[in-house]
Amino acid sequence: KDGTFWDAEVYLMIFDYQGEKHLQFYLRDITKRKQSNLALENALMEAREANETKNKFLATMSHELRTPLNAIIGFSDFLLYQNPEARTEKHDEYIRDINNSGKLLLELVDDVLDLSRIESGKVDLSNDTIDLLVLIEEVRHLLSQESNERGIPITFDYTGVNKSIAMNVDKLRIKQVLINIIRNALKFSEDGIVTINTYCERDFRVIRVVDQGIGIDNKDLGALFTPFGRVVNNPFVKNSEGIGLGLPICKELLSLHGGDINVQSEPGKGTVVDLLLPCSRCIDMD
Repeated sequence: KDGTFWDAEVYLMIFDYQGEKHLQFYLRDITKRKQSNLALENALMEAREANETKNKFLATMSHELRTPLNAIIGFSDFLLYQNPEARTEKHDEYIRDINNSGKLLLELVDDVLDLSRIESGKVDLSNDTIDLLVLIEEVRHLLSQESNERGIPITFDYTGVNKSIAMNVDKLRIKQVLINIIRNALKFSEDGIVTINTYCERDFRVIRVVDQGIGIDNKDLGALFTPFGRVVNNPFVKNSEGIGLGLPICKELLSLHGGDINVQSEPGKGTVVDLLLPCSRCIDMD
């Protein structure tokens, strides 16, 4: 009556009454609902803008951090192999600490950048033809020094495995996943061995990594795949490096390939990690 406009829903109903057609309608004021929907849309838009800003910031900062970190790592590498007889053991220890800390920080920066790219949908997979067994062997060789230093052998179980397994995948990304999973197996083991095997199960080529390390309680497994999620109340964990991005990134990279990751573990007895890639990516070489 006062001339105010408001949003409404109109319900119409036609019915017969005493032989005549009648039209009945109801009006419902939906002003508050419309306002709530508008507020929700605005909040969603702001969240998307904030997320995009965050991703741009992370990408920029990651680039800016990588440059000095590469310089620190490069010069410390140079110092380690330049005139070792002119230094004391203490000097070598300091240089190794600088080098290792620089490499660790660079890995963390790369993880943050990878997560940013994945969340923004900017990860494009290449389609490389690889021999999976050769790739696993490359990773074993790459981690051989770390394996030797920890006294934990990395073995491959060839039981039931063909001489070669050809697949179409993004080689660098799958290699990244393998390095992360096997390195975790080494990092969270105090003795024993790390065993790798591969087999087909249903529609997937499975790469299984088994360790005899500290393990993790079933109730904590969900935290492994949450970005920045870490298990901090595991009595078997003494000092763990990282910020909890490695496994979430591995899961997302496998998902982009149409695969997945499964983890089974028991505290004090070890962990089994299954990396799943769809058999549709396998190539029949016959």
